Amino acid sequence: MPFPDGNERHTYILTSGAAVHVFMAPNVVNALQIHVDVNGTKGPNIIGRDVFALMLYRNGVIDDYANGVTQPPLTEEQRETSYTTWCNSSTVTFWGCFGKLLNDNWEMTY
Repeated sequence: MPFPDGNERHTYILTSGAAVHVFMAPNVVNALQIHVDVNGTKGPNIIGRDVFALMLYRNGVIDDYANGVTQPPLTEEQRETSYTTWCNSSTVTFWGCFGKLLNDNWEMTY
């Protein structure tokens, strides 16, 4: 799949029903932002439980987003900071949850 240009966005529905939304990351050079909803249109659609955001960088690394980081992979500390700042805060956003899963060996410990 080629990197989309500009505002081009693609949504894919997998045979499992998962939805994958792919577009150029607005604040990161040379990276795709990917949102994954593991159960698609079914609920509950909770960020960090069944909805995740991740980055696919041009160097092939899949990781989370951390403000100011342009060359992945992120460190465990950067992922923990993203988790605390965004995923595990009063204003939950897409970022930080995927990095926490990476740090915790793919186990949802939060």
